[in-house]
Amino acid sequence: MSKIYEALEHAKREIRRNPAPAPLEPNHEPLELPPRELPVPEMSTLVPAGFPLEEIDFEQDMINLYLRIDSLMPGISHKTIQFIGSRAGEGTSTIAREFARVCAVKMQKSVLLLDIDRGHPTLRAFGLKPECGLDQMMEGGVSLDRAVVQVEETSLYLTSLCDDSKLAPKVMESPRIEDLWQVLRARFDLVIFDSPPATASPDGYSVTPKVDGVVLVVEAEKTKWPVIQDVKEKLISHGGNILGIVFNKRRYYIPRWLYNRI
Repeated sequence: MSKIYEALEHAKREIRRNPAPAPLEPNHEPLELPPRELPVPEMSTLVPAGFPLEEIDFEQDMINLYLRIDSLMPGISHKTIQFIGSRAGEGTSTIAREFARVCAVKMQKSVLLLDIDRGHPTLRAFGLKPECGLDQMMEGGVSLDRAVVQVEETSLYLTSLCDDSKLAPKVMESPRIEDLWQVLRARFDLVIFDSPPATASPDGYSVTPKVDGVVLVVEAEKTKWPVIQDVKEKLISHGGNILGIVFNKRRYYIPRWLYNRI
């Protein structure tokens, strides 16, 4: 109680010196997650929708997310991580991109961000495109360097599974796919799979059993519990190792610095 009291007193003093923005009004029903029914931890609270960016240490959130993932997989030096949401609009690609960037720039890791969404939102966001997809490398005659593209002078690289989106399922079913994953794992410290929404495409489920861990992205206060539960069960049935849930776009109704002090 004393800690809460001190935090509130501090808040009063801060507000007198620098009035805080008015509380945000919720636009959606609260997300209902029955306790202990989803046996995966919340790994990080990320960008709350509509909140001033100066109040958010997004980069530190990504660092904390990396440290959390690293602690869950001790002894695995070259990790493969899948980010997947249940539906479009949850910000899965944004989280995957920022996580990859921070791991490369701040954590000094060699990172490959692999876009397996047929719409290629990650490649479009960076404005970069490799010479060819990984499918051509897998067929032989094309080097890995031609199938990946470096982001400026960082240790972050981008690639796509294939140029022709219609071929994605066939590529995933190829007997050579396991050899491809081994090549990528050997080359990079971290391979991040940016997957399409689980309810929109089955492509993500085909990756699930081949990665070290899966991070489920959930849009807080909007994505419904039955949808999350269904996706979670399907990921597990496909052999997925669910590391945790990232609640994205979470709203803060009092300043975040006050949450951090309570």
